[in-house]
Amino acid sequence: MHPMGEIRKHFWLTLGMAKQCHADLGRALAQGELSQTEYADLVTACRGCDAPHACADWLKAAEEHATPPEYCVNRRRFTELAD
Repeated sequence: MHPMGEIRKHFWLTLGMAKQCHADLGRALAQGELSQTEYADLVTACRGCDAPHACADWLKAAEEHATPPEYCVNRRRFTELAD
């Protein structure tokens, strides 16, 4: 197991991945589809990921993808929250 990643970096990676996958986390919070605790859990899961560099590279190269890459630790939840 490796140390948790820096929170700010993973907060932005989580937001970026959600946006690219059409998962509007702000709307999900406002509509009660996502709690504040669940939102924090998404960022925490990202912080524990073994390959944040892969997500950063994917986001740089991404146009607009319907689903997150297979290795994304939040893939299932982003897919559920997608528009």
